[in-house]
Amino acid sequence: MSTRPDRTAARDYSRGRPGDPDGLDGRSASPWRPPAWATPAAAATVAVGAVAVLLATVLPVLELRAPDRAAGVDTTISGWTRTKALLPLAGASALGLLGPAVRGRVAAAAGVAMAGVATVAGLLAFVAPRVGDVILVGAAYDEATIGSGPGWYVASGGAVALIVGGGTLAAAIRWSPPVRPGAGERPRRAR
Repeated sequence: MSTRPDRTAARDYSRGRPGDPDGLDGRSASPWRPPAWATPAAAATVAVGAVAVLLATVLPVLELRAPDRAAGVDTTISGWTRTKALLPLAGASALGLLGPAVRGRVAAAAGVAMAGVATVAGLLAFVAPRVGDVILVGAAYDEATIGSGPGWYVASGGAVALIVGGGTLAAAIRWSPPVRPGAGERPRRAR
């Protein structure tokens, strides 16, 4: 019998086995890997969605469909009038979180998606209940029907783009191969 102790358990596997490319002891992080174009495409989608949500602030989200006799009556209701600061805050926060999300922060990507969800919730809470209402307008009190304006469609499309783009960024970050510390970098000097 040998009196030498078994030293195989003393090896350090914290960085994976030697020759293991992803550092996961031979296990794969996920069978699915995002394509190389997923992050840039999702970032472009988020940028377009955020600009659309910001633009919907000044566009009419509701329009009055009044008879011709009601001339001189303002027939548009802007996004700012109905949602106040919700649309600009959602668009600006999505733009602000885009940078950290592209750099690999899952929480920032989820925040972008939540800005889209907040936009949808605001549209459903503040704008949608008024669509189809009949009101009296003008000096002759003519009936006018409230309908959705171009800002409604721009904000809705922007919100969907934020949700899809933020979700895609989060998925691309989550299922990306792990980055080894120091891989491809020069060693730093101790200070």
